[in-house]
Amino acid sequence: MKRVFVVGTARSGTTLLQNLMVKNFNLQTFTESHYFFERYFPPLEKLNVLPLLSDRFWFRRPMRWSKNNFSKFFIENQIASPDMSCFGSREFINILDGEALRLCSEGWVEKTPGHLRRIPVIDHYCSDAFFIHIYRNLEDVIESWRKIYESHDKEGKYFKYNPVKIRNNWLRDCERTAHYINKNPTKHIAISYEELCMDSSEVVKKISEFLNLNADSRSCPEVVGISSHESWKGNNYKPVFLNSTDLSAMDVECRRAYLALRSRYE
Repeated sequence: MKRVFVVGTARSGTTLLQNLMVKNFNLQTFTESHYFFERYFPPLEKLNVLPLLSDRFWFRRPMRWSKNNFSKFFIENQIASPDMSCFGSREFINILDGEALRLCSEGWVEKTPGHLRRIPVIDHYCSDAFFIHIYRNLEDVIESWRKIYESHDKEGKYFKYNPVKIRNNWLRDCERTAHYINKNPTKHIAISYEELCMDSSEVVKKISEFLNLNADSRSCPEVVGISSHESWKGNNYKPVFLNSTDLSAMDVECRRAYLALRSRYE
């Protein structure tokens, strides 16, 4: 059973990568669960300390805090809702395993970008998990957020368009990706959004070798893994180029982090 988590900064191409994997491998996939991101949080993250703590140092929120979100997850993926009063992280992994077995899949793909910040907890409950990181030019990420804000949420009800915050989160996420891949390259791999758009067949080959799975293009819906309330993700399964080759707008620190990832992992 292959258990795969697709992670990265939001608006970096996680949905596009998820669709590519499901179309080329016998893997079951789901809408974003946000399970580990919403249930756990590291006490030092607000101090900009890389959250690489063991599970016992993480704070756990009561399940009722995000019960509604998990109910949506089970409904949208047509999974029987479990008893939430005794539901835990291992039960969540078991449910994903069960769905993959029921559909005769070789494993599953869970895609929640924010799970990049919860990898120590995921490792604790799913020690054989694989992580596929995707990263993207910072200016494209910022532009993508701006377009969402202007087309779907100008009042800021759901999105807070703050380029400085986006930049800081992006930089820390690049640092996280580099750390985990350097620490354990057998469980972590990095894919750039630009690489995914320009040569998806090479990305499929790279993932096939990483997961030790045979690629097998299958007929499946064009769009997978998008929740009914996420209308802004309607085009996320299509490659979009913005300023992917222009790094001049990045500050020195971000440019260095981005180029370091590209030169090392491509």
